[in-house]
Amino acid sequence: LTHVLSNDSIVSLTPPNSSTPAGSMIPVSQPVSINSSNFDPPTYAPSASSESDLLPDPFTDTRALLLSLIQAPSLISVKNLRHVQWQKLRDEIRELTPVIDSIPTANLTETNTLLLAVAHVVRQRLGEKPIDPNANKEFQKPFWMRRIEEKIAEHRKDISHLSELKKGTKLKAKIMAGIERRYPLLKKKGIPTIIEEIKQGLTAKAAKIRKFKKMRQQYLDNNIFNTNLHAFYRRLDRKFNTSDSLASSAADRKEISEFWFNIWSEEKENN
Repeated sequence: LTHVLSNDSIVSLTPPNSSTPAGSMIPVSQPVSINSSNFDPPTYAPSASSESDLLPDPFTDTRALLLSLIQAPSLISVKNLRHVQWQKLRDEIRELTPVIDSIPTANLTETNTLLLAVAHVVRQRLGEKPIDPNANKEFQKPFWMRRIEEKIAEHRKDISHLSELKKGTKLKAKIMAGIERRYPLLKKKGIPTIIEEIKQGLTAKAAKIRKFKKMRQQYLDNNIFNTNLHAFYRRLDRKFNTSDSLASSAADRKEISEFWFNIWSEEKENN
């Protein structure tokens, strides 16, 4: 093995069976010319093992599943996993990271498909059932509605705590600090005034939610009326045939029958 240092000298590593001490330098009096005809650079044969061969055996099947899902995106079924603990999701992603790194993508579309396939596999590993497309979709509350409901629950707790404070009950330091942070004018206005302001705010927020629900119900009724009259009237009939309406209708029928029975059974003279 020789390393060319300059045009006038060559360092040679002598083979073990040579009489020259190993590692010694042999001077060369004549310059050595090296051209492309008598010098072939070393070639390295590519390894036969691919990236999938470097993965452990349990991940080989997972990689094959991801590749099959990428080739058939219609089979991917994802689901909202917000109800799952984030520690479990983090552990699943950490375990699948080597498999994700071993799958190359050429463009953004393939990357998005790969991420959807990973979400599909994570859902399966967590034991979550896929979403049934034929099932009736439940009403998803908008973000502002959920935020208002959370505020209402928080205000109700504050009213309860302020009522206890008004009675003279000593609250925990953490609860008291939260009340003072949310209502900085508590000492100036007094507890009764703050409670009244909170109740007015609750009334306004509840009225906003009721208005939204009423408008939404009206919108659904209009759509059903325009598309399916039979379903619309069947829904109305089901709405009025509740236990209270049945009891009231039975009482009305009894009263009506007694009224007409008394008219025809009792004799009365008229001028």
